[in-house]
Amino acid sequence: MKHKSIKKPSLFIRLAQPDNALVLATLFLPVLAFAASGGGFTQVTNTVVQVRGWIYALVGVLAGGYFVWNCFLGWQGNKPWSDILILGLWIAAAGAGIAIGEWVFKSGGSVSL
Repeated sequence: MKHKSIKKPSLFIRLAQPDNALVLATLFLPVLAFAASGGGFTQVTNTVVQVRGWIYALVGVLAGGYFVWNCFLGWQGNKPWSDILILGLWIAAAGAGIAIGEWVFKSGGSVSL
């Protein structure tokens, strides 16, 4: 004899029920109030900025090392210089994309409506 499987409601449906929504709102209300008051955001922001700086430095060193390695391969005659030029353009475009993205977000933060 086969057993019929009982389908449980999805997590979204269970959380959307009125009782559960009230419990979730009550649990997260102090967290939202603390976040709205600005408590702890400066420390988190400073940490994120530091981590971002380390990631930029690491990616820059890796890209520079890869470019130098390709220049060495070109000097040895194992890679055409046109490929190395294109690689340099891609690295420059990636760096410019990061710089432009930061500028857009910084200038967008100063816009007031």
